[in-house]
Amino acid sequence: MYKIFITFICLCPTFQYVSFAYAETSNQINSGFERKNLSSEVVAKNKINDRSMTDRPNPSNSIEKEETSQHTPRAGSEAKGIVGPRFVEPNKDLVCFFSALKFNWLYLERLTFTTMGISDCDKEKYYSINDQGIMDSLKTRFNPYYVNKEGIHLITGDFRAGVNANYVYIGTVAIYPLEETKISWPKYLMKQLNRRYQGTPPFTPTAMAGIKHFNFVEGSNLIVLKSPKKDLFVLTSYDNDLKKSLQNINEDLFKVISGTQTLEAGWSFHNVTLKKPMRIITSGPDHFIEIVLDRYENRYQKISLALNIKILNEEINN
Repeated sequence: MYKIFITFICLCPTFQYVSFAYAETSNQINSGFERKNLSSEVVAKNKINDRSMTDRPNPSNSIEKEETSQHTPRAGSEAKGIVGPRFVEPNKDLVCFFSALKFNWLYLERLTFTTMGISDCDKEKYYSINDQGIMDSLKTRFNPYYVNKEGIHLITGDFRAGVNANYVYIGTVAIYPLEETKISWPKYLMKQLNRRYQGTPPFTPTAMAGIKHFNFVEGSNLIVLKSPKKDLFVLTSYDNDLKKSLQNINEDLFKVISGTQTLEAGWSFHNVTLKKPMRIITSGPDHFIEIVLDRYENRYQKISLALNIKILNEEINN
């Protein structure tokens, strides 16, 4: 019995041997975004490499669209929006998150799906769709065992990742897999929290694969989470419900997030105002990055570039 269990653990996959190809290459990331009634100031502030944010051809021309599930709240004949890279305005545009879990013999495969940068997040549709409708929409690509709504968020920076060819429709809302991780069975079964949060309990760095690129302009207020190992994680999106009663998004959000939840030992929150622009982006070829969720399921991305770590530590220590 012990020999079988040891053999099972040894066979569990490690992250470094998994390759993913969810988003476009880094050369395509900055190629353009769909305008969404932005002011000239916002547009000018978010141009990339002096290239204007113009519409790009719809990649769905070469991809067969998924059929709308019979369980979805909208009729399948309803017109679907154009799928392509689009600008998401920080602290304003809503972003939907879903997760899906698939069981395998040796591990669990967990995917995070999002509308971010591909379609609008419709609150009414998000809350009205049931789990079966979500599962039916994902079956042809992923065939999940379990699905979950992970909330409606607002992003804190300009998101600039490319839209990939793996998108599907939930009703009339287009989503695509933002990131993936593989969790061994022993790790998943060790704690009840792992099962409740699908392998990503609060304040537990989890290696994810998927291209993510956030740009923060000078003067941005960042909420930084510091781990017991002195690693820094920047808040990239937060639950929309936290904003409803806030008067000042920069100061009040930090007070709500840092003052209303119990931290694990060794963790600390910090509020940083950037003195210069900063970008955080995953590195190829596999685009692995560690993600942390807090108790509100707000999402934090690890800072890996030495220059960014230096900038943030200088502000934290001042």
